[in-house]
Amino acid sequence: AIFGLTGMVGGSGFLAVYLAGLLLGNRPLEASQNIKRFHDGIAALAQIGMFLMLGMIVTPSELPPVALDAGLVALVLILLARPLAVALCLYPFRFPWREQLFIAWVGLRGAVPIILALFPLLAGLELAEYFFHVVFFVVLISLMVQGWTVASSARWLGLELPPTTARVQRTELDIPGQQEMELVGYRLAETTPVVREAWSGFRLPGSARVVAHLREGQLLETLELLDLQAGDHLYIMVAPADLPDLDRLFVPQEEVPERLTERSVFGEFALNGDALLGAVGMTYGAPVPSERQGETLEAFLRAELQTEPVVGDYVDLGPTRLVVREMDGARITRVGLKLLKKD
Repeated sequence: AIFGLTGMVGGSGFLAVYLAGLLLGNRPLEASQNIKRFHDGIAALAQIGMFLMLGMIVTPSELPPVALDAGLVALVLILLARPLAVALCLYPFRFPWREQLFIAWVGLRGAVPIILALFPLLAGLELAEYFFHVVFFVVLISLMVQGWTVASSARWLGLELPPTTARVQRTELDIPGQQEMELVGYRLAETTPVVREAWSGFRLPGSARVVAHLREGQLLETLELLDLQAGDHLYIMVAPADLPDLDRLFVPQEEVPERLTERSVFGEFALNGDALLGAVGMTYGAPVPSERQGETLEAFLRAELQTEPVVGDYVDLGPTRLVVREMDGARITRVGLKLLKKD
């Protein structure tokens, strides 16, 4: 309906559908995890079909004549046009240069250019095949050069963060008519933090409550002092807002490189965002100007970063580094404190 109505008034149906999905995807939905899993599968099938169609349409014998032109177009897009567009678009938001450079580099050109390049072919326009083959080359170069270097470029720019939910074995059981709480289940691995260390050393997020503990298909009676083992299933009632904090307890540590452990990225200590800068400086030996003693860590980070903070942003303060660790909307709720090594 959105696509059709937008087309009737002369707008872009594709853009309208994209914006609608963007709005809906950022709202709380029942069974959101299952919906996302289903859509990931559909998206993968669509991409397979698209590239299959691309391979059937492309004429290999016509590629060499356009290789030079396409290569020049790709170089201009990758090295000049996109970085300039990113810099202009993000200038009002004062993004750090590292993030701007990363966004400029990872602007992969794939599905959308291919689909758009098909329209001239369908319309039978002059030089349609030439432009289609140019687009093919540009997409191929972009995927090979930029696609293969995404991880290394993020590492080089210092933008890697510890994984949260990517490798967590989590299932969701939605409660009908109840969006405020979810019942989530975790299958514990050998290297899950709550298995490797004593359960008593972990604090569940405020809303989380353990409701069931299964081992080898049997429901265990005691939930007070959990003896967790690899292969166990743990079911927890939790508010959606607390899911990221809960997931962090169940990420298998063997899959996390040393450079991406929470200690390496966020530091040895976790502080509240409303903690006073003066008290932190006095405790950890960081020099704090007298006029800033009463500032909170959140206010200090915002003032020093001079942009909207995101998780992973940091500010050095004497022998310490303050790192944005957790956020609730636009608020900095937790700050990591890392002790810097002396030269």
